Amino acid sequence: PHPNNVQRLEQNAKLNQVDLRVEQVALFDQEDTMTLYSISEKPGEGKHTLKTEQKERDLKEIEVETIPGDRYIRREDIPIPNVIKIDVEGAEYQVLRGLSETLESDKCRSVFVEVHRSKLSAFDSSTEKIERFLSEKGFKIHQIRDRESEYFIEATKPASNEE
Repeated sequence: PHPNNVQRLEQNAKLNQVDLRVEQVALFDQEDTMTLYSISEKPGEGKHTLKTEQKERDLKEIEVETIPGDRYIRREDIPIPNVIKIDVEGAEYQVLRGLSETLESDKCRSVFVEVHRSKLSAFDSSTEKIERFLSEKGFKIHQIRDRESEYFIEATKPASNEE
């Protein structure tokens, strides 16, 4: 929901003649207003988080609306997504919890998560919590790639008519 990301996304959509609506909210497991911390103001750089243990001198702060994904889907009357991509700099577990009903639906087939190991402790989370949560929702976990501070998982749910 960082304003610079929103502006860049809207510019790209206009340049590419893509019809979309940008919502400046952060998915989480509670409806609230929280501080979004930013190390960089560059759009798309992925250096924004809702909690931080860093003591950066140049840390920027803005207030953002948070909302559970399930509530957002109901409020906006949008279809349950087939595929979900999550890259939220440590808040992966909270975003998944906010999507609990959506993840239980047979319509939701795949979830891709970039898990930021080094940022999970700020959210009282762990890789085990994330993977267990997805497994309990009926997903099979596959690690796609691993690099120093994060790894990428694909969680897939077999079709209801598959064994």
